[in-house]
Amino acid sequence: MKKTAFLACTLAVVLMLAGCQESKVEEKVEAETKTEVKKEVTEDTVAKAPSMSKEEVTTLITTTLETVKSVLDKAWDENNWNSSAEADLNVFKEMLKDVTSEEFVDTQIKNMMDNKYYEGTDIRYIPYTLMTEIRLDIKQEEQRLEATTFEPGNLINSGASYTFTFDYIDDKWVLQGWKSSVPNLGLTIEESQKVLETYHSYSNVTYKAKKQTNEGNLFVFSVDDTATVTFNSNTTEYTEDYPEVKKEENPVEEEYTTTDNRNTTIESEQVSADSIENGFKKKGSPSTGLNNKDYYLNYIKELKAYIDSFGQLDKTSDSYLPYAEAYHSLIDDVFYEMVGLINNNLDGDKMEQYREEQSEWGSTLDQGVRNIGPSELDFYEFESKMYEERCIEIANKYMN
Repeated sequence: MKKTAFLACTLAVVLMLAGCQESKVEEKVEAETKTEVKKEVTEDTVAKAPSMSKEEVTTLITTTLETVKSVLDKAWDENNWNSSAEADLNVFKEMLKDVTSEEFVDTQIKNMMDNKYYEGTDIRYIPYTLMTEIRLDIKQEEQRLEATTFEPGNLINSGASYTFTFDYIDDKWVLQGWKSSVPNLGLTIEESQKVLETYHSYSNVTYKAKKQTNEGNLFVFSVDDTATVTFNSNTTEYTEDYPEVKKEENPVEEEYTTTDNRNTTIESEQVSADSIENGFKKKGSPSTGLNNKDYYLNYIKELKAYIDSFGQLDKTSDSYLPYAEAYHSLIDDVFYEMVGLINNNLDGDKMEQYREEQSEWGSTLDQGVRNIGPSELDFYEFESKMYEERCIEIANKYMN
């Protein structure tokens, strides 16, 4: 009897141990299955970022910047913001949610708004002439892409190096931001020549010599068959040298009459843009509202008459340069003074119309500057004409 009970007990223990072992095996299999399922879900939901070519990265940067600019302009039009109204960053976050990160809006878009983006054109905030075809360095690791290129300097702005950062999220590249810095490019002779040809529109560019300085290599090129350009391969800064025109031994003194009937005798070789600009005496001041149409139309007439009062000048020669520079500075001041009044006083449909016009005008101005070429005189003449025409248009359409 005892033997039978012992055997029964032993059998029960064996069966119990077997059951426990089987339960542990089942639990292990279940855990491994859950792990595999979790792994499959993770791999399926986080798509691997595609490898990007230089052409694809160039397109990505260009289209992203164009979208950012378009959204900034559209947000202005739809919300009737002005220079004194604080922009709502949440509006930008919603409109750019598929293109940029929220952090980009909180930092760089906010910085644009704090620095009065809407009082001028976008050229001070968004790079628009990137030389990706000349230099584009790409670093791609897993879901992150960094692309570095540069924008050359011109007569208005210094050159800059830009690094754009994108993250691959939900099957698309999302801009995290960009950083700019003083360029230290170390461009080759061929790359430097291409900048002069494509960006500055010089013709017949021929390499002549190299100068080594503490700032890097300076490459000397002959351009346009008449001038010499010295180009900094690190910063993209450049200087022009044209053949000296033989001067008369005894310069003739010319008498000029200013708009306030003061007769001023200026020796032609001593004329400077500052002296010409400082000689103009502004008459009166505008009101704080939009009742300034006659004031600004007369103001512009006085500016033109003032420059014309210096006599019959050859507007195609280098001797006209200080006069062109002075008028450019004076009409530029008038333009931004008028823009400030418009931004502070115009609203509704008229403001929307003004913003659309200003955006188109800014694009035309930017494109024109890019196509001018190396002539400083042509630059001043072109921009002055653009500013003058836009000032007259603003006065006639938006002021009383």
